[in-house]
Amino acid sequence: MNPEIKVLEFEGKKYAYHYSIITAEQAEIIREIAEFKAMQDDAPTTDINEYLRSGGHYWKLLCARYLVREVKAEGVAPFSIAKAETDVFEWIKKLPFELFDEFFTENLKDFFTNSKRAYLILALLQSEKRSQKINPLLMNLMKSLGETKKQQG
Repeated sequence: MNPEIKVLEFEGKKYAYHYSIITAEQAEIIREIAEFKAMQDDAPTTDINEYLRSGGHYWKLLCARYLVREVKAEGVAPFSIAKAETDVFEWIKKLPFELFDEFFTENLKDFFTNSKRAYLILALLQSEKRSQKINPLLMNLMKSLGETKKQQG
């Protein structure tokens, strides 16, 4: 296997990333998810439930499942959209956050830089940093509103 290929192993499964093994199908799906998220950030909703239903908070998980391919004894397996949407996604959701964030943030940056769209990943990561600051405030507000509703009810 190419030594430049990055492999992440967890729970006995290995998945690989390298820009040179990304198929056109993978690239288009990843770019579309990122573009959708960027458009969503440009016109943010004020309704948290609408945001959660849209899946916008999952953008990195959604991109990640299409970014990697399984490593088998004979090498890197061919890309399968069905596997990406089932097996790979389930595996990714179980990863400890630190492992997920380190591996996928770095490789998403690499993917978008190599596809001449570094501006897109930078915008999304900036947006993510802003929401990390805002999320605790939203959670406190939602908690307060819930307590107020209980007191009124």
